[in-house]
Amino acid sequence: MENLIAQIAQTSRLQTLALNRLKALLTEVVGNAERSAVLFGGALQAHQKECSFSEECATIMTDAVGIVTAPNGSLSAGLQLKEIQGSFGEILKASREHTLAAAGKFSNTMLMLDKLAENVQTLGELSVRILAELESSGQIAEKTNTLAHKAIQEAQKAGFAGQGFSVIAGEVNKLAVKNKETAANIIPVAANLRNEIAVCLEYLSSCLEAAAATERSLTDNAERISRLTEGIERLFKILDQFNDAGRGVTLFADESIKALQDYAGIAQNYMAALHQLQKMTNRLKSALAQAAGYASFLTETDIGIGLFIDENLPSATNAANGDATAYHLVLPGSVQSFDPLFADDSASAEVCRLIYGRLVDIDSAGGLLPGLAFAWESRDESREWTFYIRKNACFHDGTPITATEIAESLQRVLSPQLRSPGSWLLMMINGAVDYLSGSASQIEGIEVVDGHTLRFHLEQSYQPFAANLSHVACSILKIRHADQENGSRKPVLVGSGAYLLRGVQQQSRNAMLLEAFDNYYKGRPFTGRITFEINPDRGERLAQFLRGNLSHLRLSGSQIRQFHSQSLAQRTAFGTFFAGFNLARPGPWRSMDFRKALNYGVDRQRLINDLLAGAGLPAYGPVPSEWLGGAVYPEYEYNPEKAALLLQRCGWSASAEKPLRLFTADAGLFVELAEFLAESFIRIGVPAEIEVLSWEDFQNPVYLAPAHLYIAGWSAETTDLDSFLYPLFHSGSRNSGNFGAFIDAYADRMLKKARAVESADERTQVYRDLALHIHKEAPWVFLYHPVHAFAVGDNVRDFELNPLGYVDLAKVWVQQQ
Repeated sequence: MENLIAQIAQTSRLQTLALNRLKALLTEVVGNAERSAVLFGGALQAHQKECSFSEECATIMTDAVGIVTAPNGSLSAGLQLKEIQGSFGEILKASREHTLAAAGKFSNTMLMLDKLAENVQTLGELSVRILAELESSGQIAEKTNTLAHKAIQEAQKAGFAGQGFSVIAGEVNKLAVKNKETAANIIPVAANLRNEIAVCLEYLSSCLEAAAATERSLTDNAERISRLTEGIERLFKILDQFNDAGRGVTLFADESIKALQDYAGIAQNYMAALHQLQKMTNRLKSALAQAAGYASFLTETDIGIGLFIDENLPSATNAANGDATAYHLVLPGSVQSFDPLFADDSASAEVCRLIYGRLVDIDSAGGLLPGLAFAWESRDESREWTFYIRKNACFHDGTPITATEIAESLQRVLSPQLRSPGSWLLMMINGAVDYLSGSASQIEGIEVVDGHTLRFHLEQSYQPFAANLSHVACSILKIRHADQENGSRKPVLVGSGAYLLRGVQQQSRNAMLLEAFDNYYKGRPFTGRITFEINPDRGERLAQFLRGNLSHLRLSGSQIRQFHSQSLAQRTAFGTFFAGFNLARPGPWRSMDFRKALNYGVDRQRLINDLLAGAGLPAYGPVPSEWLGGAVYPEYEYNPEKAALLLQRCGWSASAEKPLRLFTADAGLFVELAEFLAESFIRIGVPAEIEVLSWEDFQNPVYLAPAHLYIAGWSAETTDLDSFLYPLFHSGSRNSGNFGAFIDAYADRMLKKARAVESADERTQVYRDLALHIHKEAPWVFLYHPVHAFAVGDNVRDFELNPLGYVDLAKVWVQQQ
């Protein structure tokens, strides 16, 4: 125990030293940015002079035209122009000198920018090392916490004589938890620092591109000056050869003026580019200063950890009480597959998430957390993604997890032989389409940089890529082959997650046992064992929980009312239920007024109360407003009178039109929703006939084709809005979610834009604008967003739901009674 605490303190001190180095490097980079700004200012002044020379040149040539075009002007043109020649030549010479001077200064600026690039790159590498240190500190904290729990158990076994040791061990447990929480707070700050560095690199790239463009402009300017000088020299040769050269001089002078005006325009463009560079330098300076602030905060926090451990440990007075007892669960259906590639039912997905790890995990708020990758970054407008793999991660057979094994596991997702339903998650990688079709033997866009660095090259900008890797289909596994008695070799899947699969009742798969993996890369889970059994009877499952036989239970709407709020864990699901209009068929539903009328004709709150026992949120658009940063939609409040006016405006006549064909599946809730809608529609004068299809037929777009309206539900597969909105509303998704053929150029454009935007705030705004547009177009009758609801045992601790309805059982523990 003492060794572990000492190791934590030492790690904190090492972090402090590393962060002090980071702070010094940031200071140097900011200084370089300031010097770059000075050089930019010099270049600006030089080219302001250059522009004024260009304007003066144009004025002189205008005077020349006036001279040669005046009455009898051609007789004296040669003499008067020769008087101008001297001053005009001096101006051109000065202009050239200033251009060369500006080019020299600009070359120095580019050298400074190159130095900045080196410094910022070093900064990025140092951040990776800092994150590695933080990761190590977090692992030590988790090990300390686990050891403290064990110490408490041993003390309790020892009885009264062990009470003193129990007190000390309990305080060590509290201390470890505090350290773990502090380290958890540091990690997102460090991640923010990496984001700031990425912003700096982005600005820097733009600066260098603009610098290259202006340097080319300078070269063009010098060449243009040379050509103009040659032209003027030819002008005087003409004057020497011809006495009456009025018309020729006029034409030539006009061409010279036009060329000089073009040159002045180029100089102005150059000034604009330099102004932009100066702005970018200021933004770079601001971003790096903010990063320096992060470094200061991190340093103070790390010092706080060291002091807390060094000073407060001896004064321990209170004991904590914890236990790693078994966790008991029941599933409504059998696990169809232990291969995450085919875990597309809820039972399979829940079990596979425990057995296998992923590069990226999801937190309780829906954000992304480090998984097997402790850090990642994107470049080239989200077309290049690099993931840094933990060095302490290993498979359940003890072999280390490296970038090569992860690349092979993800390549399996795109196997042309396996045809996984989750292949869409990686189809944006270069070469994925060819590999899946069987025309390529490798995926060229997956690059193993080294043993613990993996890089992906995408065909186009795709900001949701990291979120895709959190999907259960992208779980990391290894395949080994076990020898069978008949001499054959059977492939065996080796997991990488928090739990090992220890036992399964093979025939019916109605019972399973999972055990905690001692060498799990995030620390051994507190809950040592998880048991699953299968029971499709909803009432029996509830009775099991009420008898105290289950640790938690997923509830249906009608069951929620039986529980007090303190026993419930609830959150709005990342999903929706709706009635979609079939816009591919001609009919009154092609009128927006008709579609809006049906939306105003549905009492959503009554639907939620009557059918769902209150377990839902009224839907007025495709996505819950909380996922869009706050209120987005005007409500489609229940208003039969407004619905009637809209129907009248669009020319609807119940006597002239046939009843709507409302299709639904033979699942209980779907039929109930269809009946509720048919009743609601008839109240506003729109009759509807319900047609019930088998679940298999209902999922086939061919069988839905005759429908005028169809009941549907949709759940996102990742917590990124792209996985929710793109399949439902992009015109290219008619066979994968957009069954109502909503074809809209604005929606297509915004969905594509959102995939390329890197700023989180800007992406949210794009989706807000899109969601409001869909609300106005009303391609659906929006119904409700479901709610995930769980009854949780009184002794269960740290139970947190994420928006997809999953609980990270590696973090949950059961308190001893």
